[in-house]
Amino acid sequence: MLSYALIEGTYLYDFLLYLARDLLFLGKAAFNKGLYDRSISWLEMALLRAEEESHSENLFSQITTREEILPFLETTRRVVRLRHRININYAPQVN
Repeated sequence: MLSYALIEGTYLYDFLLYLARDLLFLGKAAFNKGLYDRSISWLEMALLRAEEESHSENLFSQITTREEILPFLETTRRVVRLRHRININYAPQVN
């Protein structure tokens, strides 16, 4: 799932212009701001980009791996599930 948010004049459907490390950073920043759905989108894009980077020539000294991204993605998904459960449990009762 791609986001179409505008960041500094660049639409995110061009996410392949970013390195996996950039996308991971954006995912972490979104998480820290409480934007969990956006965080998941960024982290999923980081996974796709990391996979692509792993099959290309190593042009960059620091390649981000799936193993580096997955813990953040799993934690974010866990937080979203927990928040969803809390919202269901505390929803007002309609009589």
